[in-house]
Amino acid sequence: MKSVVIKVAQIALCATALAVVGNSAQAQDVTISGTNLNVAPNPLYGSAVSSNNVVNSASDPSTGSALFDPTGPLLNAATTPWRQGGGVSTSLTSYNVSWFYAGSESGDTITLTAPSSSGPAVTFTEHDQNNNVGGAAIPGGFQFLGTTTGSGAGLINFTLNWPDNTPTGSAINSGTQAKPGAGVANLIFSYATPFTNQNGSTTWDLTTTPTDWFVFALNDNGGGDDNHDDFVGFALVSSGPPNGPGIPTPIPAALPLFGSVLGGGFLFRNLRNRRKGAARAT
Repeated sequence: MKSVVIKVAQIALCATALAVVGNSAQAQDVTISGTNLNVAPNPLYGSAVSSNNVVNSASDPSTGSALFDPTGPLLNAATTPWRQGGGVSTSLTSYNVSWFYAGSESGDTITLTAPSSSGPAVTFTEHDQNNNVGGAAIPGGFQFLGTTTGSGAGLINFTLNWPDNTPTGSAINSGTQAKPGAGVANLIFSYATPFTNQNGSTTWDLTTTPTDWFVFALNDNGGGDDNHDDFVGFALVSSGPPNGPGIPTPIPAALPLFGSVLGGGFLFRNLRNRRKGAARAT
């Protein structure tokens, strides 16, 4: 009877670990088009107003944002995760998008609008939050904005606009963004990978590897700095019905759990074998 209980415990624990890992590994359903970013301030990231004050880099003071570019503060067109001149689309025909705000240093009042095929749209207006030039920091480095639904594979529908500022303007995920440096509002995009840190907080690394997370960064038409920190947000695309924030347990955090569960299973098996050996000896 004891051996049956132990085997059931083993199966349950291993199934739990596999479920955690399985839920963390998502199919790649997002595509970012365009070419590598090749126009930006030098350095791209930093505390200067002309630099990007939202995304973190290796050698600069923390902005408080949950986004990090491991390629460093200087733009390298060969290795940068950022794509210009393109757009972000999905191969899913029925999907939901969970939207997050990372921060901004715009001097304007910029609104994100993401329509929804069912349920309410996501609408959010930034106020120069979460950057190392000024503004109010966001606890945890990001803000969940809501979830929208979409149908039909193709471009993901969202717009950034600033109708109350001078000059007015907008940028839409059209798939053909204006080239940075042209004095026209434009978006750049990157994939991202989430990680759970030792303190339990979640951060995202920008990456060239396709994932179901994408980051978008706006340079409005109010200046020629091309630092793309006037509005920085990110989103998770997933299949099925809306699921709230939708932050999965990252694989790097899940693997230690998986290992510990397997180790526990082996321990149960060894204890069972020892008990059987002792019973035979007597």
